[in-house]
Amino acid sequence: DGSKFGKSEGGETVWLNPDMMSPYSFYQFWFNSTDEDAINYLKVFTFLPVAEIENTIKEHNTAPHERLAQKTLAKEITLFVHGKSGLDNAIATTQFFFSNKNKDAGSDELSKSDVEKSISEKSFYQALYSLKNEEPAKVNIGSNIIDCFVSTHLVQSKSDARRSIKEGGLYLNHKKVTDENYTLSNDDFYYGKYALLRRGKKNSAGLVLA
Repeated sequence: DGSKFGKSEGGETVWLNPDMMSPYSFYQFWFNSTDEDAINYLKVFTFLPVAEIENTIKEHNTAPHERLAQKTLAKEITLFVHGKSGLDNAIATTQFFFSNKNKDAGSDELSKSDVEKSISEKSFYQALYSLKNEEPAKVNIGSNIIDCFVSTHLVQSKSDARRSIKEGGLYLNHKKVTDENYTLSNDDFYYGKYALLRRGKKNSAGLVLA
């Protein structure tokens, strides 16, 4: 409509410089577009042939919940601005934090080293802070897992946490928590700083070493 992107218009400032906005955050900006905006942006901001855009829109409209228009938009613009390595990092970060892929596979399928090789620390940090409208909980090596879940407000109380563990509903770095007496070690932290807690399939929060 002629207005600009940016905080003056009530939105997020979009930076092309990766030092000011990581490829992951850049990708997420376009991925979170509404259906209407994504369709319009495909025509304005990508170099896809018109016929391919029309086919993408047609396929998107048959299954809007799969967000094909948003995925295509985010992919094309991130690839153009940040190149293949930036796009790969953005997609890897998105999959690790927000898709069901590898969620319950354990460390054999997606090891700590795999994550650190495919996701930049900056992208990991920004994704962690986007999980909730509050900062990740500060913890220490040796913190009890029950206390960690309570501190992130993923559970209402210690008894709620214990009950959820028995039901198989709590996860540390996508691995199911089975021991309510488990304490955090250095191996639980990506980049020596960050860990991810989850309750169920969708509710996640972060931990950061104090």
